[in-house]
Amino acid sequence: AALILARVGLLPPGPAGPGFLPVATWVIAGYLVVNTGLNLLAEHPAERFGMGTVTLLAAVAAFVVARAPLDTTG
Repeated sequence: AALILARVGLLPPGPAGPGFLPVATWVIAGYLVVNTGLNLLAEHPAERFGMGTVTLLAAVAAFVVARAPLDTTG
């Protein structure tokens, strides 16, 4: 969450610098896509429909943030 908040400018970029944030955001988006797929394959309905929906929405949100231009105005 802190990386996504830093990527949108709500937190400072931290010691890794702002160049690290776009890559980290794409990694998070990819992880959430994989997580969504595994949740949708789960046997338990709560995991399939509940967490599958939550992680799908989080993946879409991370994808939108990852595609946004990086604000370098400081």
